[in-house]
Amino acid sequence: MTSQYALIVEGRDDEAVCRALFQSHQIDKQIVYERLDGYDSHKLRVKLSAVRKTVTGAFGIILDADEQISSRWQSLCTLLEYEGYANIPKQPDPNGTILSHPDPDRPSTGVWLMPNNQTSGKLEDFLAQLVPHGDLLWSYADTTIQRLPEQRFRATDRSKAHIHTWLAWQAEPGKPLGQAMTAHYLTVGQPAADQFVFWIRQLFA
Repeated sequence: MTSQYALIVEGRDDEAVCRALFQSHQIDKQIVYERLDGYDSHKLRVKLSAVRKTVTGAFGIILDADEQISSRWQSLCTLLEYEGYANIPKQPDPNGTILSHPDPDRPSTGVWLMPNNQTSGKLEDFLAQLVPHGDLLWSYADTTIQRLPEQRFRATDRSKAHIHTWLAWQAEPGKPLGQAMTAHYLTVGQPAADQFVFWIRQLFA
């Protein structure tokens, strides 16, 4: 079954955040979401090959940069080169990468590495930029985490602990990330969100 637009994302939260962002910015494209359920280069290769064959317009790949953005980017470049994409930059475009295929009958693709295509991190680091400026509970959540008598989560998951601690203190505690956006706990008009949406608009133009 063919579709005009598609997004390959890591998991359910990524999809929900994208849906909430696009709804808030009135992006009404019919987008098919393909979830990896966690990053794995083999699973991504399979998804990438399948999506490339069924999409008629363009598709995007949204992944966490994780601890080493350079390693994640090189891994992606290898897969994209295998699929025939050329002129891939040595580093991701800070505004989101968009690549056309040498074969005009094949779809363009775009890559966004969370949080901002420039630094290591993940979806939660991106969402941290959407917390209302000066929110007292956000800074208090950070202090609370610092004062924990025992840290049971990995250091690389600190941003997850931070935002979920903060969400536990909202009017409706513990909302999932996508619902936190539709409930306006996170503000979708921040520059980080605008930049991401601009990339999507360009990719799916």
